[in-house]
Amino acid sequence: MKKIQEDQTEDKCLEMDNSAEDEIKKTSPDSESSKSNDSNDRRSLKTDSTDDNDDENDNEFNSGTKQHKSRSFRERKIKLVDITTVIEECASSHLSHDDPFVSSDSFSLLDSMAALELMNPIMDCCEGIDLPFSDQPMHSKQSNLPSPGLDNFGGRYSSQKDENKSSCLPWDDLTLVEVRDITLEAFIRLEAYLDAASIAESIYTCLYLHDEVLSDMLDRLRLYLPNNFHKHKNRADLSQNNNDKIQEKAQPFPQKDVNLSQLSLAAISLSLVKLTETIRTIIQSADIYEEEDFTPTSYSFMFFHGYTDSDAIFLIDHCLTLLKEHMHKSVESEEHSVVLSLSKMMGFIRNFLESNSLLAKMSSLTVIKTVQVAKSMILEASKCLQELSQMKFFLEWTESSSSTSSKHPLSTKEKAFDIYINRHLLGNAPVRKINFKSANIAIQNLIGILDQLSMKFCSLFLECTSLHQVKHALKQVSRDNLSGNMHILTRSLIVLDLYFDDLLLGKFNLSKFIAQSMNQSCGIPLEYFGMSLTSTTSSSSADPIMAFKDISSPSPSSSYGLSFLNRLGKPIYDILKLSLINPNRQRQYMIDNLQILHEWSGLQQEANKLDYYYKQNSSHHHSSSTKFSESANSDQPPSYMTNYTLSYTLQVMEEYISLGMELKLLNNGSDYSVAYWYWDFILSTRLNILSSMRNMKAKAIQFSLQHQKQQQQQVSNSTTKGGKRRGRGGKKNSHNKAQQVVQEQIICVDVSDDRNIGIEFLVTVLKRSLSRGIVRFIAALKQADFLDTPRYQFTSHRKRFQKRYGVFECLHPQPPCLTYDDYLQGSDFANVTPEELISSTSECFKAAKTVVDKLLMELQRKSSNETENDFFLPVKKEDLMKFAKVCVTNSLSVHNLSQLVAQKRDGKDSISKGDQEKPKVSFDFSIHKQFCSIRIG
Repeated sequence: MKKIQEDQTEDKCLEMDNSAEDEIKKTSPDSESSKSNDSNDRRSLKTDSTDDNDDENDNEFNSGTKQHKSRSFRERKIKLVDITTVIEECASSHLSHDDPFVSSDSFSLLDSMAALELMNPIMDCCEGIDLPFSDQPMHSKQSNLPSPGLDNFGGRYSSQKDENKSSCLPWDDLTLVEVRDITLEAFIRLEAYLDAASIAESIYTCLYLHDEVLSDMLDRLRLYLPNNFHKHKNRADLSQNNNDKIQEKAQPFPQKDVNLSQLSLAAISLSLVKLTETIRTIIQSADIYEEEDFTPTSYSFMFFHGYTDSDAIFLIDHCLTLLKEHMHKSVESEEHSVVLSLSKMMGFIRNFLESNSLLAKMSSLTVIKTVQVAKSMILEASKCLQELSQMKFFLEWTESSSSTSSKHPLSTKEKAFDIYINRHLLGNAPVRKINFKSANIAIQNLIGILDQLSMKFCSLFLECTSLHQVKHALKQVSRDNLSGNMHILTRSLIVLDLYFDDLLLGKFNLSKFIAQSMNQSCGIPLEYFGMSLTSTTSSSSADPIMAFKDISSPSPSSSYGLSFLNRLGKPIYDILKLSLINPNRQRQYMIDNLQILHEWSGLQQEANKLDYYYKQNSSHHHSSSTKFSESANSDQPPSYMTNYTLSYTLQVMEEYISLGMELKLLNNGSDYSVAYWYWDFILSTRLNILSSMRNMKAKAIQFSLQHQKQQQQQVSNSTTKGGKRRGRGGKKNSHNKAQQVVQEQIICVDVSDDRNIGIEFLVTVLKRSLSRGIVRFIAALKQADFLDTPRYQFTSHRKRFQKRYGVFECLHPQPPCLTYDDYLQGSDFANVTPEELISSTSECFKAAKTVVDKLLMELQRKSSNETENDFFLPVKKEDLMKFAKVCVTNSLSVHNLSQLVAQKRDGKDSISKGDQEKPKVSFDFSIHKQFCSIRIG
């Protein structure tokens, strides 16, 4: 708050300071009570401290136990001073248009962000929960209290103050129905953890998952566990003498189901702990999460260290076997449905845990097999949850007011879960109220995550065959992430396995993958890189198998091409990874973190020099394909690599501008006009580059067909000559050799991905037509005086243009960085009549609608003739329908504008007479995130 000059204000400020000094003296560390309170505060602030600090804090805490009982943290008396008058006087005397902000000198951006979070229900869910703190101090290592476990964990750590409530967790009389209810409630907490709730406030609110309770459960069940079940190495209670008591196979259970219930709960608890640890490790290792996606803090939880995922899977498999035997014995009883539902829950945990473990530790030697096995497990886990959601008890659970079955009392759940159990780990921050979802919604969200892993992650690794497909697939992931339909776990797994063992997706050599992409895009001869692409068709498979081969005697200049491919690897990988980051971070990563724009600027110059070098040294290339390419472009050096590099540069620029639209960084018609005008320029330049690349590829394909005919003619001639020399048998052998030559041949141009490249070209034409139409529409609105240009007091349109698009100044020589003067000149329609401008605008939207119809027909033909995953398409049918709605809506608005302009011209409009206000113009992005629908109200 700024310094206040008035005397009354100074007196009140002094009064506040004196009150604060009195409070500090009351709570000074000279008294023992203050020591206890300070130690309690330090314990509350502790998160991931060491064991030594734990002992020191526990001693300080125990020394002030008596004072803590008489004066607790909640009961501290603080004298409050009313400063409402001070604030009102300060606001009335100091606030002005030139100085609209009242704050202290130390007010920073962090303080403003904290204030925003307090008003955001997603970031801060504090609702003044009154915590019932226990007077009993927490357990410390140096105290003489017994170790916490099933018998005393609830009483020692729980925040409940019910004296009649037992401190023992349900165990001896535990039934299968109670285990089922506890497990379903744990699934709800697991979904909350995957939905960005902290581990201390979600999954670890289940008391059975804590290390002390897990250890006690496994100790009590050690006689019923197989001999080869892994044991903790540092456990003092399991010595070699105790190991003799463990039998090789599980002991037969008594007639009661209590032991089966106990074993099921122990297996489920251990598996949930290891599943939580695996998910946290995956997301934390990928390091692309944001605060709204995931909370990585572990709060010193050790996740039952010493036991692995394999141990949990082994134990739950053992339990599933026993449950299966029990189901056969209880087919006619009511317990059959309980055991069946419990087995479905275990099936989900087991398959979800093992699939994540496999996908997080893949090897390039077995990547295909690993993903196939993991996909089958993911599908099985999803099937288990779907069958679980259709069971009778689950429907009763969701229909009841609480998330516990109405047939059983709530005492079991109350003892098994405590939302305040980890309150001491969260520090002095206000308590967040975690709104756990209903069982039905939580299960459906878990099924959605499994479907993403199956359809997105597994499809990417099993079906992708080209760099274009990888690029389009990850772009769809980015679009789904923007709409909130892509989970952080799926994106993190893709990041972890995007490039490992020096291979893209663990399968493709990135340099050869880029060379194939160049060949598919512009028909560049692979001899430039000392490679050849072969197509092999076997009798068992109708689809040809594409394979790269190194030329036995490559030209000396091919080393320069390979060097350039290696140079392209890192920037292309950065572009691929960029699609997996949260959209609100992508723009900043382009500029600062990854320096993507600077990288592509340098690559353009290298590509230009390399193209010129190949032109000058064309005499060293003896392959017929290279000679044809050089002769076809004899007037100027071939620009294979320059065009390919420039196309990626324009793609980054286009992504930068489109993100501004998607993130709603623009807020008026003038900003939209500038953005779409610049976007129109980028799209037009990219279309020119793509057209040039398509023409070069068409010539290369034409020559490739001629070359193949010559090869077939030579083979046919050699077969005829061989038949005359060797007679009838010689003809047969020669014919077999000819078949072999036809089946294995060198491919000059790879056309396997031509349809996707063609669709991408049409999508670029569509976006260019929409961008140009919107620019002209806004100009027509301004010309009709229906849209005003805003005026700024502290900035200008030129400055805003420079700040937004000045990042492109690092790109040289192509494309040129445009200035605000270029925009004024390019968007000046003063010499165009309103009728002509409106007609031109309408033609743009009609042309865009025509392109949409062509794309819909192409997608329909593709889906009917091919079994191709739309995950790899440049655009989906749903997106095309949104484009069509934008075209139709804007066409209707243009027609409405033409009528208003005609009425105004004829003098029939009351707007010119001043009888009513101008029509309201709004920009609607609800249909499409990138292209607005302009409405005239």
